[in-house]
Amino acid sequence: GYSGPVSGTSSLSLTNGLNSDNRVNLKATGGVSNGVTVSGFSGVAPGGSGSIAASLAAGQGVGQINASVNVTLADDSALNGASADLTTQSVTVTGNVFDHATPSASSGVSNSFSGGTLDLGNIHQGYASPVASSGALMVYNGASGDNRVPLAGSGAQTGGSTAGLTLNSIGGSGAIGPGASAAVAATLSPGLGAGAISQHFNYTFRDDSSLNGASNNVGAAVILVTGNVYSGQSIWTGLTAGAWADFGNWDSGGAPGLDSHFTSSDMATFGATTGSVSVDLNGVAPSLNAIVFSAAGSYRIVDSSLGLSGALTLAGAAPTITVSGSHSIEVPVTLASSTAVNVNGSTDVLSIAGLIGGSNKGLSLAGAGTLALSHANSFSGGVAVDGGTLRTTTAGALGSGVLAVNSTTGVASAVSLGGNETVSGLSSSVSGGSATLTNGSVSATPTLRVNQASSGVSTFAGDVINYGTIDKAGVGTLSITGALQLKDNSHWQVHDSGVLQFVGSGGSTVGTLVTATIADSATLELAGSVSALSSGADPANRVNVGNTSTDGGLLVTGVNQVVGGIDGAGVTTLGMDAQLTANHINQSALAIGDGATFTLAPSDSDGAPMAFVAASSPGLVVANSLSPASPFGLGLRSLHLLGAAQSAVAASSFAASGSSPIASALNGSSLGGSSLGAGVSAVPEPSSLMLLAIGSILGFVAVKRGGRRGT
Repeated sequence: GYSGPVSGTSSLSLTNGLNSDNRVNLKATGGVSNGVTVSGFSGVAPGGSGSIAASLAAGQGVGQINASVNVTLADDSALNGASADLTTQSVTVTGNVFDHATPSASSGVSNSFSGGTLDLGNIHQGYASPVASSGALMVYNGASGDNRVPLAGSGAQTGGSTAGLTLNSIGGSGAIGPGASAAVAATLSPGLGAGAISQHFNYTFRDDSSLNGASNNVGAAVILVTGNVYSGQSIWTGLTAGAWADFGNWDSGGAPGLDSHFTSSDMATFGATTGSVSVDLNGVAPSLNAIVFSAAGSYRIVDSSLGLSGALTLAGAAPTITVSGSHSIEVPVTLASSTAVNVNGSTDVLSIAGLIGGSNKGLSLAGAGTLALSHANSFSGGVAVDGGTLRTTTAGALGSGVLAVNSTTGVASAVSLGGNETVSGLSSSVSGGSATLTNGSVSATPTLRVNQASSGVSTFAGDVINYGTIDKAGVGTLSITGALQLKDNSHWQVHDSGVLQFVGSGGSTVGTLVTATIADSATLELAGSVSALSSGADPANRVNVGNTSTDGGLLVTGVNQVVGGIDGAGVTTLGMDAQLTANHINQSALAIGDGATFTLAPSDSDGAPMAFVAASSPGLVVANSLSPASPFGLGLRSLHLLGAAQSAVAASSFAASGSSPIASALNGSSLGGSSLGAGVSAVPEPSSLMLLAIGSILGFVAVKRGGRRGT
């Protein structure tokens, strides 16, 4: 492809003797052979030099040059005797006519490279580093041994443009000789917005040579670059069963949650496909900031991988799950951040059957629908129900942390427990609407243990429906101020050093065989004006004051409080002006404050009186006789022993036994209608809280007021 004759790169120099020689001038005459011309010279004086050089005529074919050209040296003189042929010598001219470079496939056949497709894959919008194609196209320069110049090439976009998308150039400095190869790949710079990539390039190849005849276009090929920049805000558009990682199952937003750099923004939306839809993680573990279920279909997120390694993670700032319709998540869920679940309508349900984990991360529920948890979970940030119903069907579904049930005007919040749970606190804020905690059902009687970690007062202002056991442990006070529905055989217990307080402002509905147990140095307090543990003096509804410490016990600070019976070695204390009615009492000590009223109303199913029996003998026995060997404490306002069976007991028999005085505070009280006033003398003013010791006297410390009371 070279144009015009091409001069050689070297020459031969000939010298005409010495400059002192007495000789004629020298000339040389060249020749031509196979397109090669060797030039001559003339007029070279003695001692001078001349050069001969070769040139190649245009149009010669590719190949090696090895031409032999005769050069005749002669006297350059017109003198008589001048020689026209001093000598004839053969000059060998070598060289090479190279072929053009050629873009080839691996076969080495000239111009067999036909281009192809480079795929950038799926790229999340917001990518910060350049992205290279997943593969490359290999370009060869003919075959090894070809007589051709090196290859170079570069590409340019055609038919529109894609910002930041390039193909690398190949060659330069003779790098791609005959049979050698180079890779062509695509690179996308940061900044391209979401959308599909389908960009054509015209890749032009050239001779990597400066030789005469080198071409800037020895071949061209079309290369297509594909890819997808996806937003991560993705809508499932696949069929009723498909894999999460298959981008074909999503709209142009792509499969969300698979790029770890964008967990704070990715969102998966389900609802474009109607009917029952199964979305299979198949071993992948998407990490998302939001999941949205619509009512258009019923979606199940499952994992069919051999190792069941598929899982979901909710991450970023304030992740959310929003639900309309009925859907289920049947894979493990990790809370990288505390997550808000909003189940919109009253008939909408989200069931989570996988393990929910997350250190110090919790769940909150809002809306009017139901969140159902059916796996023992390990998340430790607690649960806040601010609307809707949280339902558990297995033990440990709440993880650990505080359980809060809150409501505002127009909002109904409910928790229904179907298995044993342990929480670190229980609270409820009600400013309108309703908040209800239901522990168990007719067919399930679980234990809710509130292992309160805070030493302050935690108030549960919602309603409580208890079929099983509610166990207050730890420290601090748990104050229940809402309405109570205590079902048959339900139980309360309080232990360690805290306080369980019933204020009962919302009323109380109590079944039979409702019991309470107090242990360690804990306190069960009956406050408010509505009886918390019994709606009547049902002997089957009992409190066991089993404290092992002199601290704690049963404390009554409210009025109209009723229990069926009180047992145990601990202390029952009536605060100032408190009112307690019991059918039966069998414990070591009863401490009664100023103005307090304790009413013993014995009865049982056969009509006989229940016994008021000290824990040790001798003690006070109320049956068909009264024999007080231990004293009544001072400060008792009135003692009512009700029932016809007590009417035969005379005041004299009450006063005659024992050496301890009968408090003047009993003046006017009655035992079966008989006066207790006979023979009572003046005694000191009672303390604010005094002790009625039954069997043996327990020390009770209080501050006395001065003064005396007359009889």
